[in-house]
Amino acid sequence: MINRIWVILLFLGIVVSALTGKFASLGNIMLNSAQEALDLFLKIATMLIFWSGIIRIALDAGLINKIAKLLLKPLSRIFPDLPQNSKALELIAGNVVCNLLGLGSAATPLGLKAMAELQKENPHPEEATRSMSTFVLLNAASLTVFPASLFGLRTLYGANDTIDLILLLSITSALATAIALTSDRLFHFWCSRKKP
Repeated sequence: MINRIWVILLFLGIVVSALTGKFASLGNIMLNSAQEALDLFLKIATMLIFWSGIIRIALDAGLINKIAKLLLKPLSRIFPDLPQNSKALELIAGNVVCNLLGLGSAATPLGLKAMAELQKENPHPEEATRSMSTFVLLNAASLTVFPASLFGLRTLYGANDTIDLILLLSITSALATAIALTSDRLFHFWCSRKKP
């Protein structure tokens, strides 16, 4: 499906450039765009490598685990189905810590491992558990206190003050998380009342 959309957009771009008399400059535009895309990729990759290294250092130093242990009690309230010594809960805590720091690329592998662990503990593998649904909502809302990736991108593009949005972003992500978790609780309550 997405391939068709790209082909249609490419075809429309060629047709519009031919109709507007800019067909001759199309080759230069395509080459320049490819160069800009490669430059952007290299800048973002460098930033991700840097922050992944910082997270690896924090992991090796035990900082992420200490923060994750602090989150185990609040997370056990969000995920009441899981025992506190659950491997899935530890992975979820690590995922939440990475999301709090705005490191989605570091949070993704932990999230995938957590979901696999939740599936192992699932008594009905063909259905998503309450914890799985809650975890998806928690990740979609992605509570972020320090959006490191965004700061890196703003710095790459020459923003004067890279931290001027931190309060607004923190409030927005906190509201999104609160709404997601409240919706999850209401939906679970509503569904549990409908079951015989």
